[in-house]
Amino acid sequence: MDFLEEHGFDREAARKTGIHYLSRAEEARERSLNAQAQDKTRFVDVQPKADDKKAWELLERLRREVNAWVNQVAPKPDFLNFAPIGHNKAPFPDKGLNNFQKLLVHQCIRKEYPDLVTFSQPGFIQIVAYDKEREDARVEYRAGKFEERLVRQVGLRWLIEAIHGGDISKINPDGINRGAGVGKISGVSMFTSIQEQLLGASTVLVGHNLFMDLIYFYACFFGPLPDKVEDFQSIIHKVFPRIIDTKYLATHDDPYLETSELGQLDQKLASEAGPEIAHSKYASAKPSHEAGYDSYMTARVFLRLSTKLEASGKYLEEPPSPVDDVFYTPPEMGVLIDYNDIPGQLQAIDESSSGSTSRPSSGSAVSRPMFSHATKFDLLGDLSAEVDTITLEGRKQPPGRLPAWESDFWKVYGNKLRVNGTIEEVSDVGEWPQ
Repeated sequence: MDFLEEHGFDREAARKTGIHYLSRAEEARERSLNAQAQDKTRFVDVQPKADDKKAWELLERLRREVNAWVNQVAPKPDFLNFAPIGHNKAPFPDKGLNNFQKLLVHQCIRKEYPDLVTFSQPGFIQIVAYDKEREDARVEYRAGKFEERLVRQVGLRWLIEAIHGGDISKINPDGINRGAGVGKISGVSMFTSIQEQLLGASTVLVGHNLFMDLIYFYACFFGPLPDKVEDFQSIIHKVFPRIIDTKYLATHDDPYLETSELGQLDQKLASEAGPEIAHSKYASAKPSHEAGYDSYMTARVFLRLSTKLEASGKYLEEPPSPVDDVFYTPPEMGVLIDYNDIPGQLQAIDESSSGSTSRPSSGSAVSRPMFSHATKFDLLGDLSAEVDTITLEGRKQPPGRLPAWESDFWKVYGNKLRVNGTIEEVSDVGEWPQ
């Protein structure tokens, strides 16, 4: 810290002045305002009042001095400084031209002398001949200074753009080069490479109960919120195509789960087998609601909960029954019967209940619907020992590892946000990309 303070680092700057940023909408507005400011056709002429004798006398004197300077033979000064009478006498008692007088001078030269341009100086106006090369350089310089200020003011949003693969090409790489200790040419090359990698990255945004956070996040860094939640879901999906809400992971099977609070989930999952993550700062300290610690807990809950759910295979749907399998319930038996094979099914139940017939072996060709048994426990006898070797479709990773992003797991749990207190209770932000 001593080194940083010796080089001008202010630890209190963020607290005193805040962290500046502009949203995309605010940046676009500033660019529009700057473009309007550079448009000279936007000016509205101001006429002095008829009884403003000093203003009219000022304009008449301006025309006389400009005409005399323009018509002067060599040697001719390169410029004309227009100021109140007596400005060249020391000591000069007046402060010079006021803002209204300067406006009149600029306006008169622009309208009546198209081959001349004006530059405002403290107390006077300097008039010079128009030079296209100089004016183009002047416009370029102003545009560069504006871009430099705007890029600096965008501030924290550059980090947000980098996270989701946005355009950060407007950042001046020189500042990054100095921090990285590389030369200008190699630094530009490195920055270009970083930009390309960020644009091609597939960012996954993970949070706990983050629906409201996403709303504030978008409003701060991107633009005004739309009127309808469906429109918000669409635009946030474009910004982050992959979003994971750990609260939804925890409450998918039970929306009213009692322990869906982040800290409680972290404690509950602490004993679960799965990927381990550690941070030296939080080896003993547990500062709840500190941004870093909450992020750490969210990462732990995400890894452990997703691997646990993936291992359970709950996200895999049962294959649909054939359309022609119709079942009805005989009142005397209380079990479901395959309507397409009533005699055979009734005989199987009758034989089973009387104990006169042994149960078919697992290799037998006899097949019965799962609901045709006298009791639900009879189904267990039909399960082949080979069930342990069945490959679950959609599972891309071995048990105990984070499901692959292309896994069917994320089609169920991804891009769904828990929103308690609403009729829907879930906000579906879009299809999980493969």
